[in-house]
Amino acid sequence: YEKNFPSASSMLSAYLSLMSSYAERRDSRKAVEYGEKAVRHSPEDVSAMVQVSRTYAILQIEMKRAVELAEKATIIATQMKAQRPSNGIPPSEWQKWASGLDGNAKSNLTWVKQVAAWQQQQVKALQSKRN
Repeated sequence: YEKNFPSASSMLSAYLSLMSSYAERRDSRKAVEYGEKAVRHSPEDVSAMVQVSRTYAILQIEMKRAVELAEKATIIATQMKAQRPSNGIPPSEWQKWASGLDGNAKSNLTWVKQVAAWQQQQVKALQSKRN
């Protein structure tokens, strides 16, 4: 499917589903592979970036990348709040949607940073025990 229909609108959902499936199996390598494919496919999709960064944080892998994606999602979501809708959506509905997206991105960023800090503390504690 990926080779025959690389631009299909369903590719993002497929990549995210595969990432989630591999994450559930604790196959970190494959989860990252499909997470990165999702981000490359839709580099401005805030919800996708949030989902990928959250998955990385849950698995405690690629934490630098998880924070990077969470930060990028927050920046894009904040910019979207300032935009005017161009597709006929009433401005009040756009603002409500964009505000919700922005809040979700900011909440995710806070959580991902907490997981990253906790993971760093755990690594330091293990290093101290070894020394």
